[in-house]
Amino acid sequence: MSQLQDRIARERQSYEGDIRDQSRRLHRRFMHVFYCPNSLFGERQREKFIGQRAKGAQVLEVGCGAASTLETLLERGPKRLVGIDLSRKEIERARTRLGSRVHFAVMDAHRLCFPDASFDLVVGRSILHHLVCRPI
Repeated sequence: MSQLQDRIARERQSYEGDIRDQSRRLHRRFMHVFYCPNSLFGERQREKFIGQRAKGAQVLEVGCGAASTLETLLERGPKRLVGIDLSRKEIERARTRLGSRVHFAVMDAHRLCFPDASFDLVVGRSILHHLVCRPI
């Protein structure tokens, strides 16, 4: 198994396990970081950026998890909304939450199954540290 495949397998396994509960505990412990003025400013900028581009657009969310950002994106009126995640468990949670209003797929962000230029907007929240970057 390659390093990339090994890392992807570990990521998938962690999200199929109890990582969500661990993350919530840490989030509560460091809540001040998420609600400080700089973080709130960044959130407003992100929302503004997405709001200006999502209406009528083909939108992909990478690492959609249980769909909290997808729910916000739906309010922006995209033409098509797709959410992908490594975890089947998270995709099922998202599908239960949003049903057929969003297209879901269990997919590795390193190996997208979409043709080039399929989306007008690609978003991801807290995912970069999960990805393996290689020089082009």
